[in-house]
Amino acid sequence: MTFSKDHPPKLSSTLLVFSLDQDDDPSILMLRRSPQSRFLPGAWVFPGGAVEVQDIEHDTQSVPLFRKACHDWSKWGFTSYQTARQSLGAALRETYEEAGLSTEQLRLVCTDIRCLDHWLTPEVLKRRFDTYFWAMTLTQQLPIQVDQVEITEGRWWRPKDLITAYYEGLIDLPAPTLCLIHEFKEQIDQGKPLGDLIDDMSRAARPEPICPVLVRSPQVRLYLPGSPQYEACRTVQ
Repeated sequence: MTFSKDHPPKLSSTLLVFSLDQDDDPSILMLRRSPQSRFLPGAWVFPGGAVEVQDIEHDTQSVPLFRKACHDWSKWGFTSYQTARQSLGAALRETYEEAGLSTEQLRLVCTDIRCLDHWLTPEVLKRRFDTYFWAMTLTQQLPIQVDQVEITEGRWWRPKDLITAYYEGLIDLPAPTLCLIHEFKEQIDQGKPLGDLIDDMSRAARPEPICPVLVRSPQVRLYLPGSPQYEACRTVQ
């Protein structure tokens, strides 16, 4: 994947934290960004943010599940095992900073963790992110503590409730978040266990990220790979 020199993307990571403690009906940790934020103000998001140099020092090696999650680094387009560890370390650090959930807390109730998806912000935007999505399954919900600065609210949501709230205009979800939540809701509604769904999505690893096309005229639209308009819009851009 080649990137524009004018708007190079910033490497970032995010973590989908699922809980299975309510009759096997999974819920997911969601955080509401401050309405004053310059990026995605007021949106509900997964915990995450930019990868920092020191994230390589995050203690992922001593936890077998975390260490194993980085073994498929080449399938996801990471340049090395170390960069996969750095990405996971960033996701775990951000989860602590934004939701108050420490790595120590998470590892005690974590049953599975793996890389799940990879998205790239559309080329026409000045602020771009090259984002890896990690998924973690917990045996119980943990209490959330937000900083009330960057994040103003945290909740455990069922995917179906998130989708309903979004289409009723009650909440805002970024495009990658909405797409992922949609996929989880549809598969869960069909009776697919969460673990099997995460397995299937993780096995579908690809070295190239999903890069939507954003069109602003005559109205703002976002097209994903596979849609009839996607290739036509990329050609025009």
